[in-house]
Amino acid sequence: APTEAGEHLLAHLDPAFEDIAAALDSLNRFRETPHGLVRINAPRNAIGLVLAPRFGELARDYPGITLEVVADEGFANIVEAGFDAGIRLGEDLQHGMRAVRVGPDLRLAIVATPADFRRQGRPGSPA
Repeated sequence: APTEAGEHLLAHLDPAFEDIAAALDSLNRFRETPHGLVRINAPRNAIGLVLAPRFGELARDYPGITLEVVADEGFANIVEAGFDAGIRLGEDLQHGMRAVRVGPDLRLAIVATPADFRRQGRPGSPA
């Protein structure tokens, strides 16, 4: 059995322990549902083809997520620039990065008038 001093201390600490337990329980929402800011870097055409069709689904399924999408036609280092992810078309991948397919294979086509082909010649591949 606790001493009188122990009983006194416990009486004063018990509410604090209950507050701590309640605060820890309130953190469970952070484990159960994703939330916060997610920053994605992608070329404009990837935003239109891959991301935009999924915006509604993402907002519905993960209301706690705030998505920041930055259009970038360059090849920025997504980590140094503070992004969580980046979308790249093709197989270009910076050293140390991992790739996950997020869309279908895309085919590029060269489109021009016959007069343009006569004037410029036929390109060997899309630029």
